[in-house]
Amino acid sequence: MNSTTHSMNIVSILKENGYKITERGSSTVLKKPSTGSLTTFIIFGIIGLTLLTAGIYIGLHATTILSGLVFLGVPLIYERYKYPNTIIINCETKEMTLKSGYTVTRVYRFNDISALEVDESIVTSDVSPFKDGYQDFIYTFKVQIGRNSHKLLNLVFRKESESSVGAVTSYLSERLALQTTL
Repeated sequence: MNSTTHSMNIVSILKENGYKITERGSSTVLKKPSTGSLTTFIIFGIIGLTLLTAGIYIGLHATTILSGLVFLGVPLIYERYKYPNTIIINCETKEMTLKSGYTVTRVYRFNDISALEVDESIVTSDVSPFKDGYQDFIYTFKVQIGRNSHKLLNLVFRKESESSVGAVTSYLSERLALQTTL
């Protein structure tokens, strides 16, 4: 398979899962628009600031102040642990940037990435006792950096898609300059 066909296959696989892939020179950008993230951030921020302000200036109970801090912290904590919505792989500087939401950005050098892992899980939903349910095959891509594992992508398919997952794995391994052992 030539590289143009391979690239088109990767683009279609990622597009099925809501990702947009852009290649600019030596950089590859994988982006998944996050819907509702800004709205959630604003709503929790307003509630948190209101509770914090009321707790400090009006002199309400310390629980109100603590609740305000919790409401302010929820979006920040959530963004830290969800899948990144932007992945920038820069082959020239040999760095990978993971952006989660609006506040969390992490940059890793290619030399620090030791492995690319793919976890498969199958979720079955029952429609009725007389019919087989639907199955979703969920593939979670993670990079191993030191002792920690960091989420990259989450791809969901209606049927087992080993070839598609293999194509994405080899594409990411090639872009991240990972040594593959067979």
